[in-house]
Amino acid sequence: MIKLNLKATLHIARPKKEVHEKKGIVGTKQEINVDTLYPVRIRMTIKRVVTFAPAGFYLRKDQLLNGEVVNHPNKTLLNTVIRNKMNIIEKEKLEQEITGEAVTQKKKNLTLTFSEYAKIHIAKKKQAKKSTKDHKDSYLNKFNEFNSKIKLKDVNKDVLHQFEIFCEKRENINNTVWSAVKFVKTIMNSAVADKILLESPLKGFDGVKYIDPMRETLSDEEIIKFEEFADNKLNSEKLRNVASWFIFSCYTGLRYSDMKSFKGFANGRILIKTVKTSELVSMLATDNILQAYARIENKILSNQRMNDYLKIIAGGLEIDKDMTCHIGRHTFAVKYLRLGGRMEVLQKLLGHKTIKTTSIYGKIANVTADEELQRIWGSKKPPM
Repeated sequence: MIKLNLKATLHIARPKKEVHEKKGIVGTKQEINVDTLYPVRIRMTIKRVVTFAPAGFYLRKDQLLNGEVVNHPNKTLLNTVIRNKMNIIEKEKLEQEITGEAVTQKKKNLTLTFSEYAKIHIAKKKQAKKSTKDHKDSYLNKFNEFNSKIKLKDVNKDVLHQFEIFCEKRENINNTVWSAVKFVKTIMNSAVADKILLESPLKGFDGVKYIDPMRETLSDEEIIKFEEFADNKLNSEKLRNVASWFIFSCYTGLRYSDMKSFKGFANGRILIKTVKTSELVSMLATDNILQAYARIENKILSNQRMNDYLKIIAGGLEIDKDMTCHIGRHTFAVKYLRLGGRMEVLQKLLGHKTIKTTSIYGKIANVTADEELQRIWGSKKPPM
């Protein structure tokens, strides 16, 4: 439970500037009421944060002592008013602590829905990349399917738990649910920062955990299958083009967004500013990269259509993997490390801001090595 420290105090109004036109002197005068009366406020200390609430009346300085009204003809009535105000404040704060419901600071925000505020929050992030905004829009659309009319002030731990169940019923994987819940918590924290809510009611919510995924990759044999498919003129032109772009990703590590913006080589190199991280990638156009790019005949399709067609191609080639365009990037990274490439160089080639992001491929490369050892030696002990 929260501890409240309530006390009635006199509010001394801030001085305001006074300009004497004749002498050109700028001074200050005390902004006071008639007969030097000052407004009384209830001073609250909650979790070391001090806030104030108006008591609704004025007193002279000598009429308030240690939170009690003295030397006033109506002191009994005014002390009752102060006690009642304190009781109401204490009840509201304790109820907030029990229910987890945040109290709004402005009445005009009582009717603001979560969806309305989320749109404001997304629109404010003018410097955010389009891909980031698209992700937030998708999470908001998902929340709107769950409950588009819920008020911002009514979003609490109970609601978030129900949203989590809603996502799971849609068969979203753990990490997708985690991202959607994280989005809601971000919006609520933003509402606190904007002083629409006093504090987030979602603090301490313990939902699904993020699981660091093990990315799927293609083996050398599977890459060769894709190359043979792309070179076979009997296959449809559209599918061959999809396979060609995918092979290009396997040899360059470029994301879909970077392949889409790729305009060609510059002085025998790939020079590109990555769309996601804005990092500059400079890569020598090796023979296998040039050969992969030479297969490409048409523009790259949308990411969704690329993924759909890659699944069709993989099915025909008997490659039992959940194919996406991004697997080409993972394949490049793991193969690079398996052949002895250094992690810090891979970071630059992939356009990662930190080596921490790149290090996931080191884990995958280790798993690949373990599988290879198991395949070679099996249950047999290696010769000494």
